[in-house]
Amino acid sequence: DGYGNQRVVVVSAANGTYIRSWGSGVGSGPGQFTTVHSIAFDTRRRRVLVSDRDNCRLQVFDPDGKYLEAWPSELCREGTQSQPYLSQFSSVAYSAHLDVVFTVEGEYVAKRRPDTSELIEFWGGNGTFLWPHDVDIALHGKEPAWFVAELDGMRMQRYTIQEGIYSFSGHHVPLAQLP
Repeated sequence: DGYGNQRVVVVSAANGTYIRSWGSGVGSGPGQFTTVHSIAFDTRRRRVLVSDRDNCRLQVFDPDGKYLEAWPSELCREGTQSQPYLSQFSSVAYSAHLDVVFTVEGEYVAKRRPDTSELIEFWGGNGTFLWPHDVDIALHGKEPAWFVAELDGMRMQRYTIQEGIYSFSGHHVPLAQLP
């Protein structure tokens, strides 16, 4: 989470040494952020995907921080005091194996094409997710799946991936039951 810091910082994986950073300040222009909330790396296209939460968009950069484009959300809507997440683009996850991007946009989890940002399909609404906050993809193991972590629900939901089909027959895992 980028609370209090509106930039992307790159450090050495070997020793944590600062390499570079980007983000041209607080705002809604290209390369500006209000809250950097999640980052994924599109390994096929060598692009950095940055969830710009309060601007309700994903910004795309090259590995050196050059701004390439923004993906505004068509799923976000006006937030309320009790549901501020409705207007937030909270998370991004990329799978090179499936070549898809999963995002949390407002009360929805979306699947997008990484080359065009096209919205392929989405799930949520009507209380399906209780303040969805993060999404991730796990392809290792017996049953590949994608996961949604919720703040208000205090749970994680798991959805299976079968032969390229993303089933919506998941189950809820209360956070208290996680190891």
